[in-house]
Amino acid sequence: MVTYRYLSDKFLKPLHEKIRSEGLEQGIEQGIEQGIEQGIEQGIEQGIEQGIEQGIEQGRQEGREEERHRWTGWNQRRLDAEEKGEPFDEPPPGSNGSQEQRTKE
Repeated sequence: MVTYRYLSDKFLKPLHEKIRSEGLEQGIEQGIEQGIEQGIEQGIEQGIEQGIEQGIEQGRQEGREEERHRWTGWNQRRLDAEEKGEPFDEPPPGSNGSQEQRTKE
């Protein structure tokens, strides 16, 4: 029994510790790799979401500017006609009759 314990402590215990530490190192490396992969995936997802949000906001802003441009142009033509005493029968932007006017601009 004493001999078994001596031999176990001398040869087996260091071997078990080595295996355990290598396993721990391997586990740490795998954990780091998984963390990096998850971080990259999360970063990509967040980047896509932010890109979509920015694209939507930019589209809305451009749409508002375009609509404002149509209305100010229409109003200016209306005021010019009124000033000259001419009839003005152009429908306002957004109405069904203004489709032809949009294609002219």
